[in-house]
Amino acid sequence: MMNRSEEAKELFLSGYNCAQSILLSFADDLKFSKELAQKMAAGFGGGMGKRQETCGAVTGAIMVLGMMKGEEVNNNDELKAAAY
Repeated sequence: MMNRSEEAKELFLSGYNCAQSILLSFADDLKFSKELAQKMAAGFGGGMGKRQETCGAVTGAIMVLGMMKGEEVNNNDELKAAAY
């Protein structure tokens, strides 16, 4: 069984962008479909829309963190700190 970093690497090598690769490797844990993960992260390729800005590996990880820790973040300083 591959760990998430190995899975993300394989996804990237198969043609997904960095953000898609990260988000897809967590899709099952986040309880959304691979298709949704792929679509959500599509625009982050090439460093935010091919602008060579922040790598999709970072933005994908931030999306995962938000999905894991972002629930009710506005009303809870502890959760907000974990998400930021």
